[in-house]
Amino acid sequence: MLLTARALKAGGCTVHCICGFRDEPFFTGELKAAADGFAFTTESGCAGTKGLVTGILEPGEYDAVYCCGPVAMMKAVTEVCIRAGTPVYVSLETKMACGIGGCLVCACAGKQGKNYRVCKDGPVFRGEDVDYDA
Repeated sequence: MLLTARALKAGGCTVHCICGFRDEPFFTGELKAAADGFAFTTESGCAGTKGLVTGILEPGEYDAVYCCGPVAMMKAVTEVCIRAGTPVYVSLETKMACGIGGCLVCACAGKQGKNYRVCKDGPVFRGEDVDYDA
């Protein structure tokens, strides 16, 4: 996300980083420096706003949302973005063996029965295209 934030900023976009952490925040200085706005949550409440990232994310304020992290968080962010009508892009992580899409180790389920090869078709997908419950 740091490189995405920097590239968007270099392209003239306004960038806000909203991060969620389970407990102690990390890597915040670099993200804060790359963004026009920065906020974060911690589930434990040890720093930032106590709660989940979806508690402070207001997707209707943005042209698009870019997301990476645990699947449960990406699913929740996708759901709030869909309700707000804001495009959301998720960066998936998975085990990859061949890296060219032939072995299908990195396959993930998409909507309407479509499967994606994360290494070849992604790793970034429209959030609404991913079947998080498969």
